[in-house]
Amino acid sequence: MIYQEVALYKVPTEALYENNTIETVVRNAGARILEITREYTIIEKTGHKEETQALFEELNKSKVLQFIRSGRVALTRDPIERLSEFLKERDAMLDSID
Repeated sequence: MIYQEVALYKVPTEALYENNTIETVVRNAGARILEITREYTIIEKTGHKEETQALFEELNKSKVLQFIRSGRVALTRDPIERLSEFLKERDAMLDSID
């Protein structure tokens, strides 16, 4: 399986202009700035939960206004037939527990 999650952060634009800390944090995290308005800046990060959480903690030093994360999104490396078999087996196992 290959999995990631997407996180969005809204920070005050004022914090972006006060010094280059946020810009440096965003670059070092491999994140990107999606939108800048007078009031807020939206930042996007794709990665594992530990990475998106670490970026939140760094950005929150400048008071994150909003934060949302997608949860895990995944694809299998195996052919789709194997995934279908896996899901059927898992469902059968769960049904037998109930």
